Amino acid sequence: MSSAGARQRLPTTAPTSHDQASAVPGSSRNSSAPVNRLPVELLVAIFSRLPSFEDTLVFFIDQYYVSLITMTAVCRHWRAVALATPTLWTQIDAAKPLELTNLCLARSMSMPIEIYATPSWKEGRSRAQRVQIDFCQVAAAIAPHVPRIRIFKCRSMHIVQIRPFLRILTVPMLLLEEVELTTEFDLSDDDDAFANRYFFPANEAFPCLRSLELGRVIIPSTSSMLVGLVSLRLYDSLEGHATSMDTLLSILDACPDLENLVLNGCGPDVSDELRVDLIPTRIVSLPRLKSLVLTSSPANLFGFLARLIFPPDACTHFQTTDGREEDEMGDAVLSHVLSQDSSRFPSLPHSYHLELTVEGDKIHVWANTTLGAEISLQVTYKHLYDVSELFPLVLLELAQLCASAPVTQVHLQGEASSIVETDWRNALVLLPFIETLHAIISDNNAGPLFHALGGELLCLHLKAFVVKPRWLDSFAVDALIEALEIRAIAGYRLQFLELNCSEMHHEDGVTSGDRMRMAALVDEFKYVHSLVS
Repeated sequence: MSSAGARQRLPTTAPTSHDQASAVPGSSRNSSAPVNRLPVELLVAIFSRLPSFEDTLVFFIDQYYVSLITMTAVCRHWRAVALATPTLWTQIDAAKPLELTNLCLARSMSMPIEIYATPSWKEGRSRAQRVQIDFCQVAAAIAPHVPRIRIFKCRSMHIVQIRPFLRILTVPMLLLEEVELTTEFDLSDDDDAFANRYFFPANEAFPCLRSLELGRVIIPSTSSMLVGLVSLRLYDSLEGHATSMDTLLSILDACPDLENLVLNGCGPDVSDELRVDLIPTRIVSLPRLKSLVLTSSPANLFGFLARLIFPPDACTHFQTTDGREEDEMGDAVLSHVLSQDSSRFPSLPHSYHLELTVEGDKIHVWANTTLGAEISLQVTYKHLYDVSELFPLVLLELAQLCASAPVTQVHLQGEASSIVETDWRNALVLLPFIETLHAIISDNNAGPLFHALGGELLCLHLKAFVVKPRWLDSFAVDALIEALEIRAIAGYRLQFLELNCSEMHHEDGVTSGDRMRMAALVDEFKYVHSLVS
């Protein structure tokens, strides 16, 4: 029998006196149950243990509502407690049916509320099962409750869907603390949809706002929402694509307590001439900054970092696309993006763990510092499909940038065919405190590295050496054994050596005798290979 059919057969008459009388013993038994003798405060605390929307993946929000409503159906006592606790109903998913939104708005009474609107996995991925939501009606239902909104987040919505919610932010919201508005914008959308990205919030209407994230929703750079923030994340969201340096610096000046800053595609527009301005006329200090994420052109990154002062324990992540041709590279690869002035980029002198990957059309630098900060830089080359020729330049530049740092761990990965012994030596001599060296070489040119480590006794603190070439020929094997012998005789014997070849040919490689000699020259030796005929 279907549920609809069952509902049709329910009696419509009022309960009889017999029904009411029979319900009394059941209610009496429920009231005497141990769980219902718990203090109301304790029961409310248990109910409040439901995960918040912020701690829950979007496709589990339905389960949150199911759990919440299920509690009201267990017994009369639980229902009475749940309905009398407005804080249980303050998290509202505006992407759900309007009836549920109205229910939560009513039961939350006068408490501050949190509005979320995120298309669920089912709604966003299966059109056949998508629940059609009239967001204009939802926004109209929320509008009378605007004064008590504390958190307002609309995520991954189409610009047409989010537009009704943007109108809500055009009135004063004195309790508002966090705003997140991110949209999915399709290049095939018409001009009207593009125009709908522009958002003009009320002026001087958000005194409690501390966190703002905008994604492809364009806001005027003079908006009062950009004042006094602790967290600011902008993705293609400042008015115009040629925002001046002064405009951006003015925004940061208005947020002296900023702890988290993310700028992606928001300018500033920096000319190549400004790149050489090592003593800029305007500097902004963010003494509380903990995280900095920038995605822009090399000139923009260089110009911005040269004008910003932040603590050395701040985590920094940069992404950029270099549009130079190969013949325009010169000897500036990393320094084309990062200023070498340590007062402007204070994290590098504290690096102890460096990783460099040169692969395909990308260079990726990653570092850990003794202050707990993390540094990441990814450069993608627009006109280069193979950046292996840049490996020697990048390796030397990275060593120069960290020459005064207590670097003890180095991890290198890439094709080393263009690196000669002198390149390795020039870089390693700048990093004398290395204790662990991990080299993944995607070809068989490991010989120059072995010669550099043995020729002039570089890296005297080296304890562990892990090398992973594709394969080794007999000349490279001899170079490695010679380096191990020189270090052992001089009193700089390695504690650990791992040789891991992804390919090994019958006519070349490490013989059993070679392995025995290596094992005798180090404290611990590990050998791994895959035999390919």
